[in-house]
Order: sequence, then C-alpha cells, then structure tokens
Amino acid sequence: MSDIKPFKATLRMFDHQVNFLGVLYGTPTIVTYSLGSGGSFSGRRQTADHSSLLGLRPQGEGTPVMPLIVHFQPTANGYVLSVKNRGDYYEHFISKGWQEVLGAKKPNTHTPLTFSLVDHEKNIITLSEMTARPLLASLVTSNNKFLGGLKSSRLPYIYLAETDEKSKITFILSDFQG
Repeated sequence: MSDIKPFKATLRMFDHQVNFLGVLYGTPTIVTYSLGSGGSFSGRRQTADHSSLLGLRPQGEGTPVMPLIVHFQPTANGYVLSVKNRGDYYEHFISKGWQEVLGAKKPNTHTPLTFSLVDHEKNIITLSEMTARPLLASLVTSNNKFLGGLKSSRLPYIYLAETDEKSKITFILSDFQG
C-alpha cells in the first residue's frame, strides 16, 4: 500500500450520468415503498428521501448535470472516497446508506467504507499505474463487492450499490489531480 497516493478524479460512465439522486432528479427525491415479503399483506407504505443516495440516469434523459468529483484518500485498507462537488454533500464520505446502496455520510463517520480500483482482470490499480488518461476501472469495496447498478421493480431509480461481479460497472476516471 506504500504506492497508494491521494488524488481527485471525475467519475463518469459511457452511457449513464453518475451522481446523487437529488442532483439527478431534484431534491427532495421521495420514494414510496412497502415493507414486507410480497404476500397478500405487504405492510404499511413507507416514504423516504433518497436524495443523498448515489444513482445512475441514462445519458440524454433529463438535464445534464455536473459529473461526480471524488477524492481518493488512501488508508491501510484501500481508498476512502469523499465528494468534492460543491453542494449539500461536499466533503461527505461515500459509504453504505439504504440497504446495499451507496450514499453520502457525514465526514465524522467512524467506519467509512473503503474501496480499491481494479482493472478488467481484477488487478488493483494504484496512482503510479494510472498511465492511461482517462482510466477505465471498476471499484471494489472492502466487502469484496463491486459497485454496480441496482434496480428495484418497485422503485423508479437505478441505484449505485454493492453488487456481484456480473453487475459491476466500468467507470471512466478523468481530470486527475494528485
């Protein structure tokens, strides 16, 4: 891990915009869902504000938004990611929010989620190996889960969440500052 250095980069995708749901769809981003197992009684309907959760929106849908700018801060277990876009979540950590979905957590979080950058063969990438600009990479959490899109048939959004390898996203990292 001695080769790991802090840096800032823009996180993009080829065919989707990546950002907080509140940025992609407007704040507040209210969802309504039922708790339960799907039987004849599915439980009382619940509402929640998902504005602080990370999500995806297809390119060309809605108004384009500023791309997500992330600071990669090295730790003994990988990178802690913090948001560098000005606004409500500036300096917040990216960590687990609702279920397996990632969202903004205040900077005083005691156990932030850590990430590794990996190439298409699952080799860890460090800043000194980032010769290709822009860089294509996937993010793997300290739980050995890939970041990928999660879509629930009951909710209208695609969330950025911990997923299995088959659902991983290849991100485009660009605009490096380190």
